[in-house]
Amino acid sequence: MKIVPFVPMPNDQFPNVPDDFIQKLSTDQRYFYLISKGIISGNISTDLEKTKLGPHSDARWLNKFSRLLRIYAATPNPPHCLVRMVHYIIYVYGPRWLLGTCNFLMKNGPQNFLRLAKLQKEHCIPEELEIGEKNLKINFYWAHEESDDRGEREVAVMAILDVRERFVLLIL
Repeated sequence: MKIVPFVPMPNDQFPNVPDDFIQKLSTDQRYFYLISKGIISGNISTDLEKTKLGPHSDARWLNKFSRLLRIYAATPNPPHCLVRMVHYIIYVYGPRWLLGTCNFLMKNGPQNFLRLAKLQKEHCIPEELEIGEKNLKINFYWAHEESDDRGEREVAVMAILDVRERFVLLIL
């Protein structure tokens, strides 16, 4: 699909990352970042326009969102539902994904989770918030901070091992 003039979605909160970081991303990740920046600026390079995406998979959200951004950039007068999806990708999913990619350690989980909740609240309409809230409830475990207390961690490990042992006994 050829890129047509489209309405950019400027987002000065979308993270800028150094070129060396971009080069370390997978092909799908790099494409998502670059097409997102193109939607934000209103300028998609000819090289990016010619890039072929990998095979579609429902399990690969990043690939699916890249396709939606590409469709948006190639659709004159896009329908409202497509505009809302692209809005979510540019203002919520993309920044949160990059934050998680740059700060992927478990100890960063609470900050990443809070950032997602704040972005959703700031940029989503009530119907979208209802859907996003279900996702937050499913993934709330990321909001729990790791403890620096060795004793607490040992108790937690023992509890996990105990649950695993009881589970194994149940299936035998």
